[in-house]
Amino acid sequence: MSKPTSRASQKPNSTSRLSNNSAKPRENSAPKLGSKQNTKKNLNQFDEYTIDCPAGLYRLFLSSGTQAAFNLRSDEDITQEDNFRLVPKQNILDDMVSKQAVSDFSPLRKQIEDYPEDEILVVYDYEFQHDKNFFICLSQNLKEIIQNPPLVLPPEPQREPPKYVPPESKPWVSMGSEKQIDEASFKDTRPLVKCDLKVSKVHLFREAKFKDVDDKKDSNVSIQPFESSFDTKMVEIETGVQAAPFLSDSCSQTIWRYPKNATTQYEPRFLDPKECDKVLAQGDLKDFISSSIPELESALQQNVLFNAFENDWELLGDEMSSIGGPGDMHLKEYQSFSDIHNSKNKVVTCVQWHPELKGIVAMSLAENYTLYERLDNVSKTVITPSLILIWSFFDPIQPKLFLEAPDDIYSFAFSNSDPNVIAGGCINGQVVLWDIGPWEERIKNPRGDHRDKDLFIVS
Repeated sequence: MSKPTSRASQKPNSTSRLSNNSAKPRENSAPKLGSKQNTKKNLNQFDEYTIDCPAGLYRLFLSSGTQAAFNLRSDEDITQEDNFRLVPKQNILDDMVSKQAVSDFSPLRKQIEDYPEDEILVVYDYEFQHDKNFFICLSQNLKEIIQNPPLVLPPEPQREPPKYVPPESKPWVSMGSEKQIDEASFKDTRPLVKCDLKVSKVHLFREAKFKDVDDKKDSNVSIQPFESSFDTKMVEIETGVQAAPFLSDSCSQTIWRYPKNATTQYEPRFLDPKECDKVLAQGDLKDFISSSIPELESALQQNVLFNAFENDWELLGDEMSSIGGPGDMHLKEYQSFSDIHNSKNKVVTCVQWHPELKGIVAMSLAENYTLYERLDNVSKTVITPSLILIWSFFDPIQPKLFLEAPDDIYSFAFSNSDPNVIAGGCINGQVVLWDIGPWEERIKNPRGDHRDKDLFIVS
């Protein structure tokens, strides 16, 4: 009796294996297409091996002969529970060399040749989906997951929802609320007034007079018992008015331009002949002129030698125009420090020189917020680190140390007895201390290593 063929080796007539003749495209049966169309067609043909599969996992149909050759016979060598085997890569390559295009592994020749490991994982597909009965794994990460699957915890037992227990009614316990309700309710403070209204007979038996009305107008006339247009006078109203001043933020900045010399010109005073004779007759004036003659002669000689009113700066600018103009009178900065990551959009609140080390300066940074802006951005100020940066004039690119604080520092100073101890005051009233003694060699080093990430010191 012949052995029945397993269902995993049965395959419909529409097989994907190609013969030697069918492996080549038929050039005479169809017109030649562009390179883009051929590429799209080849991709569509390869989709049947990767449908519903993650990257590195491919579907493949293995015939009963291939299964027997590689000891992968379905339901015998490999079952639903024990559904994967490791096959030597060299055996698969030998099968493709011997059978060529008839080999069941030939559609994945390139992927198998590029696989780096010596053993390939083959997985049995018990469901036989998409006319393929095996998976071939060509991914190292996926191979580890299949061989060592993660543990699956058993589902937790479903708990029954608690039963609804209606509340029990309890006797009324007075807490004084009925008095408040009684006080808030309306009560009569006086007995009701009763009125009897009577109409005289004269008005009851008055004759009625009717007249004709125009047909064009509305013949219906509404007779109101009394006039409905009346106003209710407001006796009492409770209102409140709160006067609040308008708040405004303003500032002024005085622009300081470069200094310049200013002069004042006095007009001479002209006297008449009588006043001139009276002034010249004074003895004090004659004595003053006699004593000033030598100094006056010396000043006249100096005027002959050089022009005291000549602007030497303008003459110097003509010869040395390349150096600069009046802007050279400004004081130029000696050094500048800026950290693009920690000092952007912040203000410097305090600057202190190191009392012993030359060329070392420390500065504290704070957010550029007003009081109301700081209240609106509390969450941002908590996340943003508050730092004191210690700079060196020998290395203006990277700070030597970062001193972290719980909040913005507005004042700090070095200790007079121990320069390695720094005390700082936060905006929230907290006083913070740092000890930079272990990092003193880093600060003294003229050129620090920028690759060193251990620069932050927490208070």
